[in-house]
Amino acid sequence: MKPKIIVIGLTVVDIVIECEGFPIEDTDRHIPAPHWQRGGNASNSTTVLKCLGAEVLLLTKLNKQHKGDAFADFLYDDLSRWSIPLAPAITAAE
Repeated sequence: MKPKIIVIGLTVVDIVIECEGFPIEDTDRHIPAPHWQRGGNASNSTTVLKCLGAEVLLLTKLNKQHKGDAFADFLYDDLSRWSIPLAPAITAAE
């Protein structure tokens, strides 16, 4: 049996905007549609460990009442897609 690794830390939504070049000061520039990706030190480490075949558990603070919260819904869905379990005791009402 593989040991379970518990990773403790942040899980956040990174909003990524890819531009063709660095904007020049005081100019307007068209920004393409941003995309979201899951980030945070614990979240990223857990994903890498999972990809390497480790059994992991993520201890992080997420909104338990997330229905209707687009960021929280995104995080829960992405963690589920990667089959990363959350510690059940670490939740927040708001």
